Order: sequence, then structure tokens, then C-alpha cells
Amino acid sequence: MTLIDWLRRKLNSFPPIRPQARQNRINRRNHSRRHKREMVNVDPGSDSIQSTDSRQNKEVQPAPADHQVKEPQPVDQAPAKTDFSYEDRQQSQISIFYLDENQQEIRPADILTGFSGDRLQFRFPTFADYFITAIDDFTSHFEDDDQEITVHYELRQGQPVLIYSVDTDTGNILQSVNILSDKLGKKYQIDSPNVANYRLITSTGNTLGHFNTDIQKVIFAYRRADWKTVQQVEYYVKLTRHHDVFDEPNGHILRTGLPKNLVLKVFGRVITSNDTSWLNIGGFEWIKNHQLEPSDPPVQEVVGPITETSRNPVRLFGTISFVPGRSVALFDQPYGTQTNELLDGSRVSIVATIVDDQDLIWYELADHSVIPRNYVTVDE
Repeated sequence: MTLIDWLRRKLNSFPPIRPQARQNRINRRNHSRRHKREMVNVDPGSDSIQSTDSRQNKEVQPAPADHQVKEPQPVDQAPAKTDFSYEDRQQSQISIFYLDENQQEIRPADILTGFSGDRLQFRFPTFADYFITAIDDFTSHFEDDDQEITVHYELRQGQPVLIYSVDTDTGNILQSVNILSDKLGKKYQIDSPNVANYRLITSTGNTLGHFNTDIQKVIFAYRRADWKTVQQVEYYVKLTRHHDVFDEPNGHILRTGLPKNLVLKVFGRVITSNDTSWLNIGGFEWIKNHQLEPSDPPVQEVVGPITETSRNPVRLFGTISFVPGRSVALFDQPYGTQTNELLDGSRVSIVATIVDDQDLIWYELADHSVIPRNYVTVDE
């Protein structure tokens, strides 16, 4: 029990103190009322009247001095301990700032108010594009003075931008894939790379943009500088004389030529800068567009197979490496009929390598279809 509680109880045990004049008026009023009630039941001249007067004289006497309220005497003792209240503590603030790597505010500061000694109960916010790198002047409690906490954030790394340079006519990758990376939201601008002996035809994808949470692709399509016109065609021709076979227009002559009267299917036509016309007869084989004539498809095989091959069984695995988002053709045999196609990035199982008489290498897949080696990256 505290000293204040003890005094309060002692004071409540004494009757309230009234001024003497007011107390006398109250006594006289009460005496008059009792006297009237007694006179109704008492005969005149009775001794009881005298006794009543005696009682009245006693009742109207002022209260003895012993009934006066006395002030409590001070007690020599140590002051009682009191509970620690908010009124006794200093109120202060904690300001929390959120800065990026450039010391710029990510959002307005949070200002928290509390009393000195209170525990700080607060969870630092998270931002989708940022992560925390450091916290300056961290505190866990409010103090008498205002405090500041600084939380440092950095932008997360964005997904890369992949840059491809491809031959638009053959699908060959002309340069190693270039990879750009930077922080989320950072700008990028991509210029087409220079490729020797090629000219830029078109591009797909955003060459100007921002790094974000998705992988982005930019594909620059090139054509050989000496190719003026390129057409995809499909018809048959009959050779009117022996023809040399080239690995590309204006390229190198391959070992095996083509005999007179052979009927061939043509898949493409190219006119070069020197106005020479070339015909693609499948894969990497080309002939000049002269000394031949249009023909109907052959009813039967005119000559036996003209391409000799050697097959070596292997057990390899690889990935189709073509133009992103596009498919490459599969054939039933080297320079044969297309049977299927596979999307860039597809996984394949290789059961054999085939080398033709032009020293070109093909891969035979698990389903026995074949594909030029250039379009497959073998696992190391």
C-alpha cells in the first residue's frame, strides 16, 4: 500500500467537518421536530417533559473537541515505489528512410512515435525490384532523442537480352550469341553488328527498351552481300549437259558432279551481284542456272543414287541450334525428302554420323531421320 492510498483511507474514516453555526442550526431543527412529536403523546405537567428538556439540553450542546479532525502525523519511512507511467517518460520519433544505390528515395520515409524505452516493432518493407544491402544506425528501442534509420536497397538484376545474327536464307548463325545484362528498369539500345560479306536485311525484337523480368531476344537477319535476289521455289529441271556442284553460289566445287539428262528438284533461286543465276538442289548443293530445261517430275528413277555415304554408329546427345522460334527440316536421307522438322532448342539423340562423298557430315537421329551437322550442337 502506498502512502497516498493510506492517507486516502484514513481521511475517509472521519466524518465531514461542518462549520459550528451550520451545525447548531441543524441541531435546533432536529430538536424542534422531536419536541413536537413528544408533545402529542405526553400529558401537561408530566415529569417526562422535564426529562425531555434535559435530553434537549444535552443534544444541543456542541460536539466535544475530541471529535475534531486531526491532521495525520508524518511517518519517517522511505517513499513507496510507484509504477513507471507514460507521463514520466520522454516521447520521441524514429524516422526510417529507404534509399536506392543512387541515394534516391524509393518511397517516403516512415515516421514512428513512441515513448523512451519502448521496443520498436516494425518490419522493413520489401520492394519487387529491390533487395536490401545495408541498414545504417539501426536501433531496437525508442530513446529520449529522435533517431533515424536508413535502409539501403539495390535494383535486382534484370533478365538478359540475347542478340542473334543469322543468315536469313540458310538459317546459319553468323556470330556467337551476344548477351546483354543490367539492372531492372535500365535502358538498353542495340545496334546491328557488322558481319563480313553480309548486309542487314531486317531485325525482330526490341532494339531499344528496358531490362525486365523476361528474357528478350533480338534477331538480326543478314543476306550475303553479293546476293541481289533470293526466291524460294519448287520445280523440276532436266540437265542438258554435265554440271559441277558448288557448296554455295560463287563457292567451291564439290567432288561429285551431275550427269546429263538427270532430273532434279529445285528449292531456291539466287541472282548474285554479277547477275549469275544459281539454283539450290537441296542442302548445301548449288548448280548454275544454265544448260538445263524445265521438266516434269520423274516417273521412275533415271539413274541410281549419285551420293555415296559412309555411316558410323555413335551415341551422342545434342540440341537443335537454329533461328530462335523457328524450325529446321529433317530428311529421310542426305539430300532426300523432308519428313519432319524440329524447333530450335529441341533435344535430340544421335545414333550415327553420315559422311557423304562431298565430305559433308549429317547426323542420323533416333527416329532415323537425318539433319545437317551445322544445325546440332553436341553435348560436351
